[in-house]
Amino acid sequence: MKVFKKKGELTKFQILAEIAKGQPHLRQKDIADELGITVQAVSENLKTLVDEGWVETGSGQARYKITKRGIEKVKTGANDLRKYADQVIDTMNTYKSVWPAIAGEDLNEGEAVWLKMEEGTLYA
Repeated sequence: MKVFKKKGELTKFQILAEIAKGQPHLRQKDIADELGITVQAVSENLKTLVDEGWVETGSGQARYKITKRGIEKVKTGANDLRKYADQVIDTMNTYKSVWPAIAGEDLNEGEAVWLKMEEGTLYA
């Protein structure tokens, strides 16, 4: 699954989500502080988000407003991220930390063995 595969896509998603949570009185500094990025990075991303139609600029105290398209983008991104996270969790829940080794001689069940690596192959 390819989630936020383009450079900066995750940051734009996060900025959109912050605008949706904090409008109408959200400032660029508030977004920057919340995401741990610079105000300049927020400003550059906001220009792109406005150009792409995800965000509208307002007048007065309502500086930024997420558009209907922006809301749909956040929902889609959040669902994609959830699916990816679920896949990672499923993988980690079934992950086995067992490494098979090839017996170099006949062994009996329960017998203690030493492991050695030869040319990338693990032997018991």
